[in-house]
Amino acid sequence: MKGTIKVSANGRLTKDAELSFAGDQGTPVLKFRLVANLGHGDHEYVEGVNCVVWGKRAEALAPHLSKGQAVHIMGTPKTSSWEGDDGTRRYKTEVTVEDLDFLGGPRADETA
Repeated sequence: MKGTIKVSANGRLTKDAELSFAGDQGTPVLKFRLVANLGHGDHEYVEGVNCVVWGKRAEALAPHLSKGQAVHIMGTPKTSSWEGDDGTRRYKTEVTVEDLDFLGGPRADETA
């Protein structure tokens, strides 16, 4: 059975999104991390998700995604692996963002 896994998340950016260019073609790629407080009371904790946007959308969104910005994302997770310097297998999961909605500006304590 072939299926699709979708991730939906609300959170705030931990720092300004980083725009770079990948490959021989110089494809724009925008990376950022969202975090949110989950749970409640003594059981509250912070969880995060790494996000990536590709192509012209990456360039268009880059100036608008700054530290503290609240967004909702929808996308597809992808896990990659590599061998670390110590020989152990490392894993990283990123969500390739397909939809992004702005939920509000930076928190008051994070404005410059």
